[in-house]
Amino acid sequence: MADDDIEKLLREINAVSPTQPTRSSEVSPTVKQSPGGRLAFAAVAAVTIGLVGSFMGLLMPFIGMWSTGIGAAAGAFITGIIAGPPRWFSR
Repeated sequence: MADDDIEKLLREINAVSPTQPTRSSEVSPTVKQSPGGRLAFAAVAAVTIGLVGSFMGLLMPFIGMWSTGIGAAAGAFITGIIAGPPRWFSR
């Protein structure tokens, strides 16, 4: 495409949508809090990773299912509390 084709295309786009949002309207200054917070995310992560850890403990000799499950759950819970939930979890 030539430069004038690109400029023509940009003019057509601006003609279709004459008002473009400003930066202040795109990002709200306050983050809306929803029910999914750090504690909920940490609990879900702990249960999920704890179950996976328990299953992996079944496959490892001389390491118990309970110890790997509890260790994985504790690690996931602490990480979830510190890191916080991702954006998709809070929507």
